[in-house]
Amino acid sequence: MASSQATPEASSTPAEVVDEAVFVAVTERYEAEPESGQNGFEVLEPLLNSQLPEGLGDDLEMVSLDEPEQIKAFDSKLLPTLKKGMGRKGFVPKARLLAGEGDINYRGLRHLVSLLGTRAEQRLEQGDVKGATELVEMPLSLASAMQSRPETVSVNLFSAGYASTSVAWIQGALESGALDAETIARLQKVLAANSPSYPHLQETITVDFAQLVNSLNIEEGRAMMGIGQVEESTLESWRKQLFEIYARATKLYETSPGSAEAFNQTVMQAAVPIQGLVLDYPEVVTMQKRYFAEYKATELGLALVGPEAARWKDVPSGELVEQYFADQPETVAALKELVKVERDGQTFKVVGRLEHFELLAPGVEPVLFEHRAP
Repeated sequence: MASSQATPEASSTPAEVVDEAVFVAVTERYEAEPESGQNGFEVLEPLLNSQLPEGLGDDLEMVSLDEPEQIKAFDSKLLPTLKKGMGRKGFVPKARLLAGEGDINYRGLRHLVSLLGTRAEQRLEQGDVKGATELVEMPLSLASAMQSRPETVSVNLFSAGYASTSVAWIQGALESGALDAETIARLQKVLAANSPSYPHLQETITVDFAQLVNSLNIEEGRAMMGIGQVEESTLESWRKQLFEIYARATKLYETSPGSAEAFNQTVMQAAVPIQGLVLDYPEVVTMQKRYFAEYKATELGLALVGPEAARWKDVPSGELVEQYFADQPETVAALKELVKVERDGQTFKVVGRLEHFELLAPGVEPVLFEHRAP
């Protein structure tokens, strides 16, 4: 068992600074019943269990849009259900905040989002820009519905990924010249209405550790985590170690990079069973930041090429983020550290700063949005 004694450097955020009440509060919000009639999960749950409309088989993950018959069944029978489920305010599987409970078929949900993307491409190729756009909006509203309540880090990566499917389509359609001014304006509104929140991103780490602490506190939860009988004194020691790791993990969301080493050091000082419960947060937090930055970069990019582009023409590149997101101080604080805007006339791109994203691709600054003048 690894030593739980912290070095002087790692003890700068000691366990006693973590108030367990924060875990209680986020658990109550996580487990709260959604507003009646506003839970999209209830609508899509049969589909996720492969209870499909006639003509689409009996296995969700085998549904494709390769044949005219499948496309017809998708449009007439499946699409109305997807629209209804993804358009509601929430998407909440009923579950307690315990490790191993409340898992849903995220792979199936991802496949449904992929089908929407495929069908949107097909409609775009047929010249049906409006129809394609309607499909692209649905994963954005699904992500927003999932983010309407506290999420774990892993679930947030799912929901952000669903939105990213639509963001990628928008960027591709824009570069192909398929989007007119009216469509760009519509997409701007949809992106803004479903835009992710950086404070929500930061809260996901609290949800993760609330889940672990809740599970550690009860016998049923410990069993689901594969932990057998242990003495109360050992459990108390493990709780303190989780608090120390949590205090370090929250630092990963701060705008100044360089917290990964301190986080990893704190994890390695914890008991082996606790080490096994903790994700590789430096990398997954970086992935969360990238999804967030790409979404916001697309919002900004559409503004720079849309109907009101003239409004931003003379704004210096270094001030675009601050001015465009002026009513979102948390967004401005995060984006000013995460990205930079490079502009040359009508050609511009939004690039992730290397020090924040190097864990994903060493030595490479990710291009989050790019537009080249015709």
